[in-house]
Amino acid sequence: MMLNILLLFFTLLTGCNTSTTSGGDATATAQDDANREAQPSSGNATARNSLILVTLDTTRADRIGAYGYEKAITPNIDRMAEHGVRFERAYATVPLTTPSHASMLTGLYPTRHGIHTNGDAILADEFTTLAERLSEEGYRTAASISAFVTHRVWNLNQGFDQYFDEFAAQGGLGNRWSKERPAEQVITDAIGWLKNPAEGKEDDPFFLWVHLYDPHHPHMAPDRWIERFPDDYYNAELAYVDEQIGRLRAAASQARGDKGVGWIIIADHGEAFEEEHGETSHGLFLFDPTMRVPFIVRPPSPLQKGIVVDDRVVSGVDVTATALGMLQAKPIEDIDGVDLSPLIRGGKSDRDGAYMESYTVTTRFGYHPELGYAQGQLKLIDTPTAALYDVVADPTESNNIIADHEEKVSEMRKELQVIVAEQVMAQTDAPAPEVYEQLAALGYISGGLTMDPESPEIDAKDRLQTISLIEKTRTMATDPDKRAEAEQIYRQ
Repeated sequence: MMLNILLLFFTLLTGCNTSTTSGGDATATAQDDANREAQPSSGNATARNSLILVTLDTTRADRIGAYGYEKAITPNIDRMAEHGVRFERAYATVPLTTPSHASMLTGLYPTRHGIHTNGDAILADEFTTLAERLSEEGYRTAASISAFVTHRVWNLNQGFDQYFDEFAAQGGLGNRWSKERPAEQVITDAIGWLKNPAEGKEDDPFFLWVHLYDPHHPHMAPDRWIERFPDDYYNAELAYVDEQIGRLRAAASQARGDKGVGWIIIADHGEAFEEEHGETSHGLFLFDPTMRVPFIVRPPSPLQKGIVVDDRVVSGVDVTATALGMLQAKPIEDIDGVDLSPLIRGGKSDRDGAYMESYTVTTRFGYHPELGYAQGQLKLIDTPTAALYDVVADPTESNNIIADHEEKVSEMRKELQVIVAEQVMAQTDAPAPEVYEQLAALGYISGGLTMDPESPEIDAKDRLQTISLIEKTRTMATDPDKRAEAEQIYRQ
């Protein structure tokens, strides 16, 4: 199926039980702080509690200790799960950073906020963000972000009093550090803001969002972590990120004492390794390596015993509604996200399924968009070569059972079609020309393309060899010595 929209042509760089925890080394968080955090806060559990939202870029759920990965050194994240709620089957809305964050911060699917890929649109002012709602509730707000894809140019800064997003162009635009701030710098800015509230604002509750891009390729963790993971730089990056979360935990505890700080830790999307399902990174398809994400909610009064929610699918789009519900703040009306906070108190949630999409294969290659819907143990990928997977019985998504579940597939398609029918174009201006120039320099954009209104009936997963060749050639084209060869391949 194809939505009657015009998109730009971009390239991509790129039942409950006790929670599982991992072993790990001590971190910057003092032990007495950890012990104090494990006790219920004596603060008033009202909307005056504060909130820290940590979004991890490119982080697979199955590489976090709390999700069962024995090699992980993620004690700070794991501790959040020990005293909070861990969602076992949480999905990103899009396997790309900007649209996924737009969904988390507005509670809207991409079909409604209009951002489908990195760089295709700016979040419109008409949408109410989590920061705007909490600002209206008297919260002081700040964000410290780490990559150009969450820079203020995309209007994700709506509602934030301060937005730390300055990038030092070291070594030119092509250099990694010109487009990314390391976690230590991001957390240092966040801690500085926590320790220095504006005069008269010391007692106001706060909302702080930090975005940590480090797990994204290329993986260049500090030497101390590379030495621990010499053959797995991705794990080294996650250990480094967890260490920095530990710094933030200590600072938040010092800043608020016993007044209570709630935490939400979630990834914007995952990452494919070793060409899982024909993908070398993320952004193309909707399989679990790139779509299943860690999602942990630790309430302001930490739970004595962690809860694992494994009987329902939840989504990144639920972040805003859940945060407002946990803080007992005024909800935002008419959003797609569902408040999951009742599950913290042993209640129920209305969440019954989750939508996901990827238009990268359409905007880059002209193939049918990837549209998906997950419900219970099942996930439907509704493309010309449609597939249904039982992700619990078949976690590698290798057994297509669509032929055996016609009635269920029909029900899931109806749910999917209702969401897709809400498709809109973002009611906003496109980024400024200089923004496009920077995106192009960073490798996100290669040109413009107007899509045919009718969907091409080609499933991208049936063209993996072609996609692989295009990707390889795109990399070759960046090398002056290989451009002639790249041109020949392109012409072929």
